[in-house]
Amino acid sequence: MGRLVAGLGRRGIAVAPDVSDLANATGPAPCPVLRWAASGAMSLTGWPGEAPQWPTGDVIGRLDGTARLLGVVARGFGADLALDIGALLTQRAAARGAARSGAVSVGGRCQLVRSGDGWVAVNLARPSDLELLPALTGGTVPACSDADLPGDKDLPGEVWDGLKEFVRRRPGDQVVAGAQLLGLPAARLPASAPGPRLPWAIQQLGERAPTPTRPPVVVDFSAMWAGPLCAHLLGRCGAHVIKVEDVGRPDGARRGDPWLFTELHRHHDQVLLDFRSPTDRRALRRIVDCADMVVESSRPRALATLGFSPQEFLGARAGRTWVSITGYGRDGPRSNWVAFGDDAAVAGRLVGSSGARSPVFCADAIADPVSGLCAATGAVASFAAGGGHLVDCSMQASSAFANRDGSCAGEHRVERHGSTWSAYHGEASQRVESAADPRGRLPDEPLIPV
Repeated sequence: MGRLVAGLGRRGIAVAPDVSDLANATGPAPCPVLRWAASGAMSLTGWPGEAPQWPTGDVIGRLDGTARLLGVVARGFGADLALDIGALLTQRAAARGAARSGAVSVGGRCQLVRSGDGWVAVNLARPSDLELLPALTGGTVPACSDADLPGDKDLPGEVWDGLKEFVRRRPGDQVVAGAQLLGLPAARLPASAPGPRLPWAIQQLGERAPTPTRPPVVVDFSAMWAGPLCAHLLGRCGAHVIKVEDVGRPDGARRGDPWLFTELHRHHDQVLLDFRSPTDRRALRRIVDCADMVVESSRPRALATLGFSPQEFLGARAGRTWVSITGYGRDGPRSNWVAFGDDAAVAGRLVGSSGARSPVFCADAIADPVSGLCAATGAVASFAAGGGHLVDCSMQASSAFANRDGSCAGEHRVERHGSTWSAYHGEASQRVESAADPRGRLPDEPLIPV
């Protein structure tokens, strides 16, 4: 939490005294590996049937600190927010009945593939991604459509075999650049933790208002998981959230993750508009004009076509906040790159190690819940300090932030006991039982227990 508090302070966002007290708290830190095990995320990390794995940093500790900071700021609006980080990371997999798959993502559509000089994550999450494979590989991998697949997530072995052979012969940067030029989500696993050291960049683009006495009205343009989770958490902080979708391009989670969509939008107003209709665009303008905050997860140019931008929104009225969740940030050469939760985590080096074998995915599309939590924290802190900010939250930077530092030098091991696994740090008395396989958690439980 201390790094977030300091980072906010450098951007002129003051924090309450009780937040500073929490940030400066001292005492022995729990073992990061045991925290990962106790959260349940360990059971989603590693190879099937083998000992589960863990990331290098104190991911659960970082996320717990972020959640506590969000809760402290939310108390200024009269909200009592308590988050279960383990549930946040595991319950989508529980709803899907999914399990760890090593170098294949829990969702089954992303793989870590060895390149000529390292590891690359290639994500074939959408039908269009499958159709673009011949363009990426020069025809060595044939086009494939979702209609050809035997199941909801299974890709034919020849697709991955051909792709692996193509990637193996080329430098990772070349593969990723070619994929991203086509709009295919792909990322290289960096050799070391990428900078910057915070999950977001915050810019003061508008005027501040006096300290608000009420929660914000939020217009949520985002889709899938990270952005809607941010809006969900803002709603838990007391915000009035209005979910806006284009009838021609509704949130893909409606079909792909209906349980998750329901959980994240349960208490929000939902508005469907035809963005091509002049009448509906005027209605959209009226909705945005009444808002204190915008949450969006599109590439920077997308909302500009509708006439909306952070500069215009923040300049129109003091005290507003614009929250942008992107794969790699709004600025720079990768600002228009595509990213999803699994490949973005790899770009942030948030992976598990399995010794001499391939690195493995950590939990389920972990960059999504991590960046959703970080974005909500930055948004609430901005609004509580008077607003005027563009909060640019990068999925890659959020992943790197969660996994940076916090490694434990002690000896760790994971052993099987009957049908379960247990993680150990040093002596047996320091043992922590790994949480139950998340498939045992019922999908009708709250996404984030109160």
